[in-house]
Amino acid sequence: MSNRRLTVAAAVIVMAFSSVAIAGHGEGRHGRTRGETKTRMVERMTRALDLTADQQAAWTRLHEAFSASAEPIHEAMKANREALKAELESDSADAEAIGQLQIDNKALRSQLETMRASLKTGLRAVLTPEQQEKWDALAEKRAKRHGDRQRRGDS
Repeated sequence: MSNRRLTVAAAVIVMAFSSVAIAGHGEGRHGRTRGETKTRMVERMTRALDLTADQQAAWTRLHEAFSASAEPIHEAMKANREALKAELESDSADAEAIGQLQIDNKALRSQLETMRASLKTGLRAVLTPEQQEKWDALAEKRAKRHGDRQRRGDS
């Protein structure tokens, strides 16, 4: 296969796998912003785990801190997606540049996953042992409901 065909084939494959991430960003699920989604999650967990006012405040603070530190990464991911889209739509798509953008995006996703794991650890530390058991049961139920599906964009 010629070098040009390989470049085009690589671009088509990358575009196919990236189209969901490119199309679906901006607002969160159901048209909510990230902040609204986090607020609703704290409200749901308050009911499910019977969080105290202090625990609710701690969860809110943890989510706010996470959001503040994650925002630059989200912005970098957005810029990365825009650069990838521009490269893929270019008449002379550069396979090396496309590959580097994908590598960069994977590194950004990895940073977010590390931050999410820290958030989860912090949230869990606020809970009583009984609440932790309930949270674990909810997480297990969610995992069964979603099967082996990973977060959107994760690989």
